[in-house]
Amino acid sequence: MTALEGYLDLVGRYLADPGETALQGAYELGRQALAQGSGILDMLSLHVRALAQRLDDDELAADFLRRTRPLASELFAPFELAFRGYRQATDRLRASAAELEQRVAERTEALRAAEERFRSLVEQMPGVTYLSAPSGPRAPSYVSPQIERLVGLSAQAVARPDVWDGLVHPEDRERIRSAWADAERAAGPFSEQYRLVGEGGRVVWVEDQAALLRDDSGRPAHRLGILVDTSERRALEESLRQSQKMETIGQLAGGVAHDFNNLLSVILTFSTIHADALPADHPIREDLREIQLAGRRAAALTRQLLAFSRKERVAPRVVDVNALLGDMANLLRRLIGEHVALECALAPDAGCVRIDPGHLEQVVMNLAVNGRDAMPDGGKLEIRTARVRAGAGGDRVVLSVADTGCGMSEEVKAKAFDPFFTTKEPGKGTGLGLATCFGIVAQAGGRMEIETEVGRGTKVHVLLPRVEEAAEPARGQGPGPASGRGETVLLVEDDPSVRDATSRLLDRLGYRVLAAAEGAGALRILEARSDIRLMLTDVLMPGMTGAMLAERARLVRPGLKVLLASGHAESVIAPGGSGSPILAKPYTIDELARRLRALLDG
Repeated sequence: MTALEGYLDLVGRYLADPGETALQGAYELGRQALAQGSGILDMLSLHVRALAQRLDDDELAADFLRRTRPLASELFAPFELAFRGYRQATDRLRASAAELEQRVAERTEALRAAEERFRSLVEQMPGVTYLSAPSGPRAPSYVSPQIERLVGLSAQAVARPDVWDGLVHPEDRERIRSAWADAERAAGPFSEQYRLVGEGGRVVWVEDQAALLRDDSGRPAHRLGILVDTSERRALEESLRQSQKMETIGQLAGGVAHDFNNLLSVILTFSTIHADALPADHPIREDLREIQLAGRRAAALTRQLLAFSRKERVAPRVVDVNALLGDMANLLRRLIGEHVALECALAPDAGCVRIDPGHLEQVVMNLAVNGRDAMPDGGKLEIRTARVRAGAGGDRVVLSVADTGCGMSEEVKAKAFDPFFTTKEPGKGTGLGLATCFGIVAQAGGRMEIETEVGRGTKVHVLLPRVEEAAEPARGQGPGPASGRGETVLLVEDDPSVRDATSRLLDRLGYRVLAAAEGAGALRILEARSDIRLMLTDVLMPGMTGAMLAERARLVRPGLKVLLASGHAESVIAPGGSGSPILAKPYTIDELARRLRALLDG
């Protein structure tokens, strides 16, 4: 029997019949058990249970405690020491645990704050941030809320493979899948521009940049991507390309205009001279008038190109719309042909507008030609004017041109003012007509509106701000052809045909003419002749421009009147010539007479 077993036996016997012998035996066995270092906790448990069984006998419990105290004191002292050490270790552990808990709480709060900052940053970025697996489908595991503003669907809705891939425009889908697969194979970045189709069919251009992120071991973890809406940027780029295209057209138009207008000057000058020299009933006179009409239409086409590219010199003035339309009536009847009936209904109170009259004529002619072309089998072209009272915004003059032709579909109507858009056959339309009209009207502070229906005709309204000032004299009014009084005019023109035609015009107007083919020759003539009152010079000439010649001529002859003539855009005229008035080619004999007289008498 072990000491512990003997101790337990004595404790049991004591409990049955308490006595000194049993107590002493238990004490000795307990010392042995303590020496053996085993069963201490079990002994303590037996003491406690024994005491608990006799709690109803207070005297016995007190006697038991009194008699066992020496034994318990010696038997359980090591346990008390161990327990005291355990409690100290526990206290230290609790303190460490509390400190660790505090640190964990602080780190948790810092992590929460960092996550909140990250989320706030991601959700306030202009682009859409997404996370996806490093390989496999492009479906994201996370999409920032900006996706709803981009495509009209929530982040939860798009985070599915079928929806995410379905957002890509059908025409771009295969290309993007291939690019994504290439990025996976190369384990590199993904960068593409493509279209997304959002709610309601709205198409959005995006730039998608995705980087491959790796874990600590270098293995691909996920892809972090950003979608940026580039629709506005692409629109601006397209606008820039369109502006560059228009600039190129302007340069081309300006280059062609000079030579083309020189040719038109010769055609119009000689047709005018010979038509005026023939009797009123001469059969050739009518043919010459047709040549003049064709020349004026060709000049209008040149002005149309220059106006469209914003290179033409603009001279706005107060124009009576009804009076201008009245002057154009015969020209318009010839223009639209006999198979189209022209009707004009001009409101007496329509009033005046401020615009370059040549530009307004151009608008009317373009609208009339479009109406004629829409009625190949004949019809009616109606031109109306009206005054619209607009209150605080000011009254408007409305000029309406209506035809009974084929009309336009909604798709064609939406593109009607686009440059180079035309429904006419090749060779019958440039696509610049309505675009030019739109630019002219907008430049004058107005707007254009279209009413149309397929098979029911088209009505175009031109709305221009009405002014209360009186109309200024129309171009061509003033002194008649015989405006010269024998003054000597120096003509400088490098084109022989234009020089000859202009010399004959000046002679017919009553001026003495001296001619030079270039600037150096003109300066020699100025130095030799003191009777020259005015110099009429072309702008673009080899060796010396008209502007340079004007500067040098004023050094030779201070106070000399100079009139620059140009069939080119005004932008090519050097700054030095800005002090001289400009006469646009081709010009009529009446306009030349009026400008010369105004300079000489000024």
